[in-house]
Amino acid sequence: MIGKETIESLGLPRALAVAILERFEVLLDKYDITIPDDDRDYYDEDEARLFGAAYYDLEDEVTELLHEYVVDLR
Repeated sequence: MIGKETIESLGLPRALAVAILERFEVLLDKYDITIPDDDRDYYDEDEARLFGAAYYDLEDEVTELLHEYVVDLR
């Protein structure tokens, strides 16, 4: 569930994008998939499955799609 404070601070499209990526992380973890990234420290087992530039690029893309297609439909 996305909290009201999160939506207010990030805006609805970005808050939804973050929530989607959190669920995607669970799926990646379930299948033991780690997305490569130049910023990754491959010795740190606690790093997220989706990390660094790969995470932020995907977050931006999902935010853009949500803003374009979902938020405008409200």
